[in-house]
Amino acid sequence: MATRPLPNPILTPDPVGGLLASLLRATEADLPRGPGLRLVPGARLGRFVLTRELGRGRSGTVFEARDLEREKPVALKVLTPGPTGVPRDVAWAHREAADFRRLDHPNIVALHGVGTCHAGAYLAFELLRGRTLLGRLEEGAPDLDGALRVAGDVGKALAHAHAAGVVHRGLTAAKVFVCDDGAVKVLDFSPGRRLPSNASAGSGPGVSPEQQAGWPGDERSDLYALTAVLQQLLAAGAGRASSRDGKALPRRLRRLLAAGLSPEPAGRPGSAAEWLEELAAVRRSLAGRWPWRALFAGAF
Repeated sequence: MATRPLPNPILTPDPVGGLLASLLRATEADLPRGPGLRLVPGARLGRFVLTRELGRGRSGTVFEARDLEREKPVALKVLTPGPTGVPRDVAWAHREAADFRRLDHPNIVALHGVGTCHAGAYLAFELLRGRTLLGRLEEGAPDLDGALRVAGDVGKALAHAHAAGVVHRGLTAAKVFVCDDGAVKVLDFSPGRRLPSNASAGSGPGVSPEQQAGWPGDERSDLYALTAVLQQLLAAGAGRASSRDGKALPRRLRRLLAAGLSPEPAGRPGSAAEWLEELAAVRRSLAGRWPWRALFAGAF
């Protein structure tokens, strides 16, 4: 079935900088609605034309799209409705854009724009080429240097976000992207992400005990998740099910893992910057001197 373009794009010609005034002017009456428009290749959302679907998740559907103003491809994420089943509105998009303006770091996927269509709110990100860290681990393990480098880049992204008052609250290997050129990008920061007070974040190696108990979590919860990602990298590289207590690992690295995965938030490093300082000390101690390198085959 042929698609028709949406009337009156909501986004302004500038990316995020000039977006807020446009969003403030928009009303519910401005939002295109109706069952006739489907999210299929060729459909137009504001200044973006969908090219192909890249993937689906609980938080939304990601498309490759063409930015008609910049003449470049982007990754367009159309978010699923909120907890009430109602599509996220312009007010939500306004808040999200304002928060995302604080995140400007080479290890965080860049946001190009935010808007709202008949299906709900959408976000336009830089289009990355490569695989998620989870996908890379399924293909092969990193060497020790690669594992520590990836964890360090993720830590830098968290340190920047925390300094800006933004907490990830959902970091896993699936939320880390390793580009074809080796760059590491953290995905799916949602500055407005909050868990209901009576809801659990679920379970898993990267979910902190306090989040499993129903608390939304804070910066220390992100450090737990970051350390879990590092442990996953080390476990894959060593070919073992777990590396947290692996005696083959250097003592200082084992201490970092144990501290970062402390069941009590107070037992973890005080900040992402502190976590990175300890990781840097581990890397310096390993430089050309440790026999543990031979245990880690492969490389990213």
